[in-house]
Amino acid sequence: VIRGCWVVVSGLLLAATAQAWVPTTRAQNITFAAHSPAALRAMLRAYIDSSDTRAPQAVLDAAEGWSLLGESYRRGGVADSAAVAYAHAYAALGDRDNATALADLLIARGKADSALRVLEPLRAEAQEARVPSAQALMTRVAWATAMTGHTRDALAIAARQSDYLDAHADWAKRFATIAAEADQDTTVLRLLWPGLARSRGLDLDAMALARRAANRHLRPGELERMVGRAREAGDSLVQVALGARLGSVAASEGVSLATWTRLAKGARAPLVLILPGPGERTVTDYDSLMSQLHRAGMHVVIADARGMRNSVSAAAPGPEAWNEDGAQAMVERTGADIVKLVNACVAATHADPARVAVVTEGGLALPGALAVQAKGARALVLLTPAPAPVDRGWLVATLTASNASVFIQTSPEDPFGNEALDRIVTLLPPARVRAADARARGRGGALFAGDASLTPRITKWLAEVWASGSEMSRSAAPARTKHAPRRHH
Repeated sequence: VIRGCWVVVSGLLLAATAQAWVPTTRAQNITFAAHSPAALRAMLRAYIDSSDTRAPQAVLDAAEGWSLLGESYRRGGVADSAAVAYAHAYAALGDRDNATALADLLIARGKADSALRVLEPLRAEAQEARVPSAQALMTRVAWATAMTGHTRDALAIAARQSDYLDAHADWAKRFATIAAEADQDTTVLRLLWPGLARSRGLDLDAMALARRAANRHLRPGELERMVGRAREAGDSLVQVALGARLGSVAASEGVSLATWTRLAKGARAPLVLILPGPGERTVTDYDSLMSQLHRAGMHVVIADARGMRNSVSAAAPGPEAWNEDGAQAMVERTGADIVKLVNACVAATHADPARVAVVTEGGLALPGALAVQAKGARALVLLTPAPAPVDRGWLVATLTASNASVFIQTSPEDPFGNEALDRIVTLLPPARVRAADARARGRGGALFAGDASLTPRITKWLAEVWASGSEMSRSAAPARTKHAPRRHH
């Protein structure tokens, strides 16, 4: 293959590749086949019940099924069933992830001693490691320790998990609460500041807790000024990078969704709605894509999904709401939010309602699919999509039922995730899916700054979709467009 050339791979070859690389355990296969969370749970339970408990490998395979079942139950808000499933998985595997998930559920029930018994066999190894899974486990050790009345020991353990707590504002807020009760104001502010800066002070509970600690150490109003400067700096950076104006759209539960808009010239222009994933720099990463789409004559709106950046509220205080108990409901609410965003943006921009595209990044793939199914939109672009493993089949079923055309843009940074995406592509109607690799490293919007060929490819695809209706022309199907093979460094 000549470097820089495009290679069109047939659906048959793609299917063979997917079968060669994607994990083919029975439990993994079920995640792609189940069309809904309820179907997934029923299929996993049937598989587990049929396993031969006398064969060691069968026990391990069934444990994978138990773990996935626990995740599905937990995301569905069925805590008791999730705890049973995680307990079975942990008994067979003895691993950090299932131990941490089980401890979370025990802690939520107030069973701190039981949580500590689950975590104790892994504690010695985890406290020496600096990887996220170890810090997640030790954070639960710290909180269970606090629940047993040993606040000072708990805060000492938590202090060594600073990387994890800086990235998980929900857990930082828990420890800030007990630090405030112990009059450790400096600890309170240190724990809360990363989350306050990310939420721009919109997490009102965290703001109130920080204000009580700050009042004894800072000048009156200084905390509010610090948060305000962080918010203004973030908003100014977006305005400079994107050349867009800030607005908002009202959603359910008092959530206000922030939007950044660049209007095209001319009446009834197409509309592209982009929802970046979590992260402070994620929005500014989209400057290249937004500018190129705008120059192509499209209205472009970037929106913060609930719980992200300027769309933080009491109902969704941070991105961690996507990973907690009941995350399935969060996915469904966000899908409904996207429908409201499309309706509001079409009305505000006077866009052509027949030429609307939704673009989502990462874990927002399923909400985007739910939205285009409900709205009947013709085009969905998934940038480095990362659906939860238990949502793969649900995503496939939703995309199939939506009749939308789908463009999937992958990144060389996630080879294992790309294997799952290849499998998803083979399960979708071939005439309605296009998948493409990128030369540039990065995720989401960052890909477009490093590879100038990506946006023209998407704009051409959008023109085809809008011109031909809900299905791409046969000449554009079934397809994965590839660059020359990647070099791994």
